[in-house]
Parts: sequence; C-alpha cells; structure tokens
Amino acid sequence: MGYFITKWQMISGKITIAMVAIAAIVVTKAILSFQLYSQVQENNATISRQNIPGELASINLLDVIGDMNADMLHYILGDAARSESFDKNREQFFHYLDVIEKSESVDINTIQELSSLFFQFENRVKLDIFSFYNPNDEIWAKAQVTSMVDSTGQSLLNLSEKVQVLESNAHASKLSLQSDELFELINDLNMQMKVYVLGAQGVKEEFSSSIQRAEFLLTWLKYLLNEPSSHEVIETLRAELRVMRNGGFEVFERYNNNDKQGVLKIAEEVTGQEYKQLSDTIGLLSARLDNQMTERLTVLDNLTNNYNYFLFGSIFAVLMFCTVVIIYIYRSISAPLLTINQQMKSLIKGDTSIKVPYRYRSDEVGEMARMLEAFRQNQIERNQYQQEVIIARDNAESATKAKANFLATMSHEIRTPMNGIIGMIDLLNTTRVNREQQRMLKTVRESSFSLLNIINDILDFSKIEAGKLDVEQTTLPLRETLENVVATLSPSAENAGIVFQLYIDPELPEEVLGDPVRLRQILFNIIGNAIKFSSKLSRRGEVSLEVHAYFIDINEITIQFDIKDNGIGIHQDQISTLFTPFTQAESDTTRRFGGTGLGLSISKHLTELMGGEISVNSTVGIGTTFSIHLTFPFSQDPSNRVNPVHIAETQVYVDLSTDWLNSHLPSYLKTLCVPWKKLDRQLFPNLKLTDPHCIIITDNLADLVAIEPAALHDSIKYLELLPQANISSQISERTFSISAQPLKLSNLRYGLRVVTGMESPFDIAPHTEDQLDLKEISAGESKGLILVAEDNPVNQEVIKKQLKALGYECKLADEGLQAQAIYEQYDFDLVLTDCHMPECDGYELTSALRQKQIEKGRRIPIIAVTANAMIGEAKKCLTAGMDDYLPKPIELEKLKRMLHDWMPNSDTVTSSGVAMNLEVVDTIFGGDMNAYKQSVNDFMQLSLPQYQALADVESEEFEMSVVANIAHKLKSSASTIGLDELYKLTQEIENHSKLGAKPPLLNTLAQLKSLLPKIEALLNSQNSDM
Repeated sequence: MGYFITKWQMISGKITIAMVAIAAIVVTKAILSFQLYSQVQENNATISRQNIPGELASINLLDVIGDMNADMLHYILGDAARSESFDKNREQFFHYLDVIEKSESVDINTIQELSSLFFQFENRVKLDIFSFYNPNDEIWAKAQVTSMVDSTGQSLLNLSEKVQVLESNAHASKLSLQSDELFELINDLNMQMKVYVLGAQGVKEEFSSSIQRAEFLLTWLKYLLNEPSSHEVIETLRAELRVMRNGGFEVFERYNNNDKQGVLKIAEEVTGQEYKQLSDTIGLLSARLDNQMTERLTVLDNLTNNYNYFLFGSIFAVLMFCTVVIIYIYRSISAPLLTINQQMKSLIKGDTSIKVPYRYRSDEVGEMARMLEAFRQNQIERNQYQQEVIIARDNAESATKAKANFLATMSHEIRTPMNGIIGMIDLLNTTRVNREQQRMLKTVRESSFSLLNIINDILDFSKIEAGKLDVEQTTLPLRETLENVVATLSPSAENAGIVFQLYIDPELPEEVLGDPVRLRQILFNIIGNAIKFSSKLSRRGEVSLEVHAYFIDINEITIQFDIKDNGIGIHQDQISTLFTPFTQAESDTTRRFGGTGLGLSISKHLTELMGGEISVNSTVGIGTTFSIHLTFPFSQDPSNRVNPVHIAETQVYVDLSTDWLNSHLPSYLKTLCVPWKKLDRQLFPNLKLTDPHCIIITDNLADLVAIEPAALHDSIKYLELLPQANISSQISERTFSISAQPLKLSNLRYGLRVVTGMESPFDIAPHTEDQLDLKEISAGESKGLILVAEDNPVNQEVIKKQLKALGYECKLADEGLQAQAIYEQYDFDLVLTDCHMPECDGYELTSALRQKQIEKGRRIPIIAVTANAMIGEAKKCLTAGMDDYLPKPIELEKLKRMLHDWMPNSDTVTSSGVAMNLEVVDTIFGGDMNAYKQSVNDFMQLSLPQYQALADVESEEFEMSVVANIAHKLKSSASTIGLDELYKLTQEIENHSKLGAKPPLLNTLAQLKSLLPKIEALLNSQNSDM
C-alpha cells in the first residue's frame, strides 16, 4: 500500500491519474456519441431505403401514367408508333410500383389497388381504342385520295376542257351547257374525296350521284357529237371516270371516317374516368409518402441537433478538465522544470554560485534538482581541474613554440656547416685526385646527404605534426616530373642490381595543376623504400612504377600510381602500423636496411594533404604494391601531347625478349604514330628486299646478329634497348642505344629520331657520374658578375670557389647594408642573398634593391640562399620579391642549373640591355628561320598589346586571379621566341598574383612597364635584320 501511495506522489503517477480521468471522460463521450450516431444512422438508413425511393417512385408513376394517356391521344391522331411507347411506359409503371413495394413504405392493399386501377385503364385503352381503330387506315386513305385527285382527277379535268373545245367548234349552245355541267361534276368528285378523308358526313351518296350524272352526260354528249375524234375523247373521259369511281368506292369500303370520331369520344371517357381515378390514387399515395419522409427528416434533424449539442458540451467539458490539469501540471511540474532549466543554463555558462531549489520534493523534480546540485559540485571541481589544464596547455604551447624555434634554428645551424662540407666536397671533386681519394670523397658526400635526408625527414614530420605543411597548386609537368624522379633513382637501382621499370600511360595529359615538389617527395620515399627492400635478396630484385588514369571528370583527373616490388614483403598484421612514425615492419629492419621509419608516414600525410589516398597490398616473400590515388585539376593551358615521330617509307620491326617491354612498348609507339610489326625471324632475310628503309627495335642485338647474317645489311638501322640506366649512345653507324630500365617515352622518341636521321646522336652532353667538367677562367672570360650577401665566412669561401669554378666573378658582402653599398658600385648580373643576416636581412635587401632597379630601369634576378628549411620559407622569399629559392647545402650542379636558368645566355642578341636567346631557333623551330620570324611577328601583333595592357593594371583596381591567368597565358609566348628575361618577369607576376602579394606585384608590374619599350625596340631590330 505504501508503494502505491509513494507511486502516486511521483510526477508519473500524477500524470497517470490525469490521463485516466481524461480517458474516462473521452470514453463516456464516445459511448454516448456512438448511441446518438447509431440513431442518426438508423433514421438516415430508413429515409434512404424507404421514404426517398418510394417518394421518387410515386412521382415517376404520375409521369408514366401521364405519358401513357398522351400516347393514347397521339395514337388516335395518327401516330401509330405510340402503341409501342404505351407498352414501354407500362413496363416503367410496374418497375416503379415494384420499387414502392420493396421500399415497404405502403401496404400491399394500396399496391393491389393501384395495379387494379392500372389494368382497368390499360384494358379500356387497348380493347376500345387500339384494337378497334387503326390510324394507318386514315393515312392510307389520305394518300390514296391525294394520288387519285392528283392523277385521275386532273386527267378528267383536262379531258373535260377538250370536250368544251369540241363544243365550241360545233357552235351548239346546248352542248355547251352539257360540257360545263360535266366539268363542274368532275370538280365536285375531287372535292368530295378530299372532304371525306377529313371527316365529312354523307359524302358517299353525293359521290355516287355525281358519278351517275357524269356517265349520263358522257352518253348524251357522244350522241350529240357525231365526229369520230369527239367520240375518242369521250371514251377516254369515260375510262378515267371509271377509275375515279372504282378508287372512290375502294376508299369508302376500306376507311370509315366515323370510326375516328368514335374513338375520340372513348378516349375522352377514358381520360375522364379510368385515367383520372388512377392518377388521383397515385397523387394521394405520393402525398402520403411525402408526409412520411417529412416526419422522418424532422426526427433526423432533431437527433442531429441533439448530437451536436452533446458533442459541443462534451468537448467543452473535456477542455475545462484539461485546462485544470494543465494548470496543475504547470504549477507542480513545468514551472519547477523551467526553474531547474534556467539554473542548468547558468551552470553551463560557468556560474557555480546558483541555488538549486526543490531538492526537498520526493518526485522526479526533486530527483533532478538533487542531480543538478551534484553536477554543480562536480563543475566546481572540474573548474579547478580546468585551470590546471589551461596552465598545462600554455606550457605545452610554449614548448611547441620552443620546438618550432628550435627546429628552425637547428635547420639553419645544421645546414650551414653542411653547406660548407658538401660545397667543398663538390669543389674538391673537380680537382685531380686518385681513385682511392675519389672513392673516399664519394663516401663522404653520400654520408653527408644521408645525414641531410634524415634531418629533412625529421623536419618534414615536425611540420606535418604541427599542421603547418602547405601544398601548392601550380603547373605540374606530369611526365617530365615522373621521368626525372625515375632518372634520379635509376642509378641507385642499377647499383643494387635491381631491374627498374617505368610505364606512364601516353594518354595522360602532359600538364596538370598540382604540387610537383610534394609529388616527387612521395614517389622518392616509396620508390626508394621499394629499391631498398628489394636489394640483398637471393633473387634479382624488381621494382616498377606504373601510372595511368583512374577516373576522368570534366575539370579534373584522378591518377593511380602503382609502385610494385618483389622484396621481402610485409605481414598483414603489420600493415596497420606501416604508416606510424618511427616504425618499420620488423624490429631488425632498421638494422638491415637503415632509415628513420618516417618516410611512409610523411608520404601518407602528404597524399592526404593533396586530397588523395594510399593503400598497400603485400605478401611476405613475394613483394609489395603501393597504390596512390591523387586528383589533379586540368591545366588552364595544357601542353600538347608528345610530338609524334613522322617516319615516311620506313618499316619498324620489334624484336623483344622482355615481357615488360612487349606489354608496354606498343602503346608508346602508337602515341608516337609509329606503325610497327613484330619481327618474324624466319622472314628476316627478305627484309632488305621489301623495305628500302628498315628499323629494328630490339633488346638482344647480339643474338639477332648471331642468328642471321642478314642483320648486318646496310639498309637496316637498329634501336637497341639496353638494361642500363641513363644511357644514350651511338654504338655504330647503324646502331643507337637507349636505356630500357626504365624506358622513358622521351628517350624512345629521341632514339627513333636519331636512327631515322632526324636528330644528331651527339647533341647529348657526355655523361659524367662523379666529376663536373669545370675549369677556372680569367676575369676577362667571366660569364657574369654576381653579388653575394652571406654572413658566414665558411659559406662565403665555399660559394666564392663554386662561382669561380663555374666561370663567374662575385663580390662578397657580410650583411644587407654592405650589399646595398656594393650594389651601387658595380653592374651586377645577379644577386645571391642569405635570408637571415644581422643588421639588414635578405628580405629587406631585396626590397631595397628592387626599388633601385626601378629607378635605374634595369631588373636583375635575386636568388634566395637560405639554410632555413621550415614551412613557408620559399613562399616568403617569392612574396618578398625574390625570383627563386636555393636551399642549403648548395650543391655545385644545382647552383650551375640555377645560374643557367637566370643568367643571360652567351648565344643571345641584345638591344638596350635586353637579351634575346636565339637557341630557340634550333631547339623549338628546328632551324626554320621563317617559322621563327612568323612567331616573332605574331608575338608583336597579338601578345605585345596584351603585355602592355597587363603593365597598365598597376594604376587600376584589379583582381589577383585575373592577373595570374593573363600572366600564365602570356609567359609561354615570350619563352617561345627567346625573350627569357620577359618570361621570368611574367612568371614572377604570376607567382605574386597567386600568393596575393600586392606590393611586390606592383613593383614587378612597374619593371614590366619599363622593360616593354626595350622589348619592342629589340623585336623591331630583329625583324629588320631578318
């Protein structure tokens, strides 16, 4: 009992009582409503089933009886078809009578009475009218009389007129009287027949008397007229008279006009007696049924009103009760809950000083209040913990900031001495050393780069961990980037005895938008691992890179990179931790193969930053496949496909023993538009007879020559695919070899052009693996004067010797202010500046020098040289107005390429300080000077006005993206005709626009504006010379 009392004190109990009370009221209302509704339905059903059908049927009975009486009258008046209508109405009468009977609205005696009266009416009509009188006889008589009068009667009149003519010729007055009387008799006969069918009485006797008189007159006239012609007319008249007589007697015999008058009287009697009695009885029945229906409708209306009153009353009662319940619930439940809710909001906002009411209540409200109080106490404790966490977070942020500063400092401090080590090694390697010294130098250099790679991995991972590694989106030459990666790694694979293969789908675009640096980094890491873990095996290692389109959309392409090896493989349970930092598949992997374990982790993060994904499929002892999917937008101005090799009257045969080459070489040849056939060695002796020019692509030339001496025929040229990396050499007059491990499409195109005589095999510079062919030259032979701003003495010494070895003179400055002073004293061709120097750093120096260049109207390249490898350093340099970025340590070969890219070439034409590189005539136009001249004219007419418009935007409001697009489209046109300085300036405008760096962009646009007149003068001078 106590449990139930406690239960009813709870909110749920109170709500249950209220709901039960409401349910009881609703159920009671529903029961009473159902009873009233049942009565309404019952009355409604009675009216629908009995009264309405009976009332409608009685009304229809009156209509049917009226129609039947009308049918009777119309029948008498000549419409014989009304007898059939009478029968149909009879059927309708009994149908409606049956409806009244089934509606049970009248008693059976009334039904029998109606049936009896109807039978009396029906019998009287059918027996006394329909059976006695046929209206068709009258119709026939009228038609017969009309026909007889129109034909015979008219003929008689015509003949009587002839008799009159005969009498006038005889001049006998007595005959005239006779003929006139005959004419009148014939008219009387016609009239008598007409009035007979109209109902005239006594016509038969008059007709007979007129016929007899007419016959007498004819006999008399025949006697008086003795002429034969007169006798003939009289006889014809007599014959027509007989036809009239016979026709008239036939009408009299068949049709009695007195019958119609009789049936009309009968019809009048039927209408006045039987019809009236029947219609009166039906009228009384209809009135009685109408009264019954009115009474039932009155009862139904009363029930409906009572139901509505009850409905509204019960709804009002329920609403009143619900109102009471709602007020009670609000005061005892809702109001406390709202109060507790406000206290909870205040507590969420951090106000722990609130007072929680209703904790004394024994229901759910009291329980919630007690829980809120407990939460408040917990919040007070949590705030104390939060203060401790904030202190710990601040300490962690300080540590992170210190770590970032430490990494930046370490990057700079480590790279600075590394720059001295590697720079001096490169310089020492150019001197005369013996083989043992050369080997030791190579070991030291490789060890230095190994250390540098480990440092780079740690720095990159730190940047990724801090979320500060950016991915650029710039023009990415896809095939060139991939082939360069492979070319860099091929020597390592070859030294390890690994077969390294490459296949790039020729259908891929040559250019996309992406980050070439990060793509190279991903591929270097994964392919480097594949080479590393495929070496030191009992079998020969194999590594391959296959690149093809995975999905192509309208604006972008998803490319799949598959890196496969046959190395040691990875256990399935270790794949999940493969991308974890500082982790390798097995505990002894680091000892066996080396490495930090960061490469794959960095590659995975870079792939995800580029919006891609990386997956692994591996089998222990079989090998591993890494699949990378990256999506690249299409370039706004994509370059063309690889130029085809046009071979005329030359047959190409393929003789390969390698499965990889057999699978992929055909697609390369198809892209180059080279038709080919597979070499059939049985038909090999006949090749010289059928093909005047023949090329054989083979990877086993020695075996081919040994099998068939015809292979030495002069008409056959060979393109040999050698299993060595980075080889292109001419073996003999008819043989040229290229590297097939890996086989690059560009190399294949070059090899085909060499063996067909389209290109010289000696255009390629001799390959030197360890030494650079450099020599010190005098100042008079210097390639240019360079300003170097560097605060470290060791680095000053290194870069001075490097520049001297490359053939350049330099002036050294310890910091930015000194560099500005030296810049005023000499006419420099290029500036190399460290970014971090005392007093005035490289960024401030660049800004000052750019201002001076604007004043002088001559712009020279400024290259950043920095040991800081942290994120954003390259972008910071370009934003400051520098042209390029060279990270330390500075390798001699990289420095050489950088200076070659930015320094004026010796093979140039100059005008007013502007250089024009004429090497493009050979490299781009194939020596065709006319084509080059046409391109110069096109540039002057189309591109130069656009350059002038671009230079003018500095004085207007503009959007960075618009300037970037214009510069991107224009720079290739400047490069095509050899305007390298204009090309580099345009590229700088594009870079500044993409970075959103407006001050350096305006500075560069000003330099463009001052450069364009000199460009125009140079082009005009070139046109006049050509």
